[in-house]
Amino acid sequence: MFKKNWYRFLTGLFFIAVFVFYMIVGENSYIAVHDNMDLFIPQFQMLKETGTFFARNAAVPFLDGISRNALPSEFSLYTVLYMLFPCFTAYVLGYLVKIAVAMISCSLLSHDILSHEGLEANGRKGKSVSAVSVDVIIWLCGFAYGILNLFPTFGIPFASIPLIIYILRNVYRKPAWKWYLAVFCYPFVSYFSYFGLFILAYMVVAVIWLWIRDRHLSKPLVLSTILLGLGCMVFEYRLFAMMLFDHTVSIRTTMVESDL
Repeated sequence: MFKKNWYRFLTGLFFIAVFVFYMIVGENSYIAVHDNMDLFIPQFQMLKETGTFFARNAAVPFLDGISRNALPSEFSLYTVLYMLFPCFTAYVLGYLVKIAVAMISCSLLSHDILSHEGLEANGRKGKSVSAVSVDVIIWLCGFAYGILNLFPTFGIPFASIPLIIYILRNVYRKPAWKWYLAVFCYPFVSYFSYFGLFILAYMVVAVIWLWIRDRHLSKPLVLSTILLGLGCMVFEYRLFAMMLFDHTVSIRTTMVESDL
């Protein structure tokens, strides 16, 4: 069993090692991530201590008092972790969840591509390509993608990019309400400012590209683009409300930029 599943044991050992390490060292751990421990993590802790995760138009004790709407949305997987668990526990869980999401996303997308685009029975120089070898490659590539050293607060959105590609491939081939619902709910594991805006832009390009290639408009992809946009607005309603209706001047307008 070990010989056949060594790669699963390897990743399992990694999860156990991370958990045991943080259990032993605890909050004495040195976590060096720029703009993370001194910004987003304290914001989550502040929201928890003041009970303002779901507050409307509340002022929070940050930067001499700012609107709750300027902080991360409560409808985000990473934010939910800080609602449910102590700060340090949520940080560790967020790291492990990021890896799990990456592995699941890569596995779903890889098997979907191989099952529809096909896999040659023989590799180069006549060497056979077994299903076990393919599973090992997929599993370890997903694991490698998951353990990339990323900005923790937005690690889960990065890890979930293969997931939205997998969902959209299914929407394009066999439209169904479950796939449309998945598109709408995808922003729960993503983040509009860093990823959503660009994903929507790529979807528009895909619609135009496939329209030219197939000589007909893909209505499922058009509907998916609209649904994803609406999902971003719903799950990050605070961000869109500030962008569209709030006239507060940003502190960034006071920054002096060079002419370089």
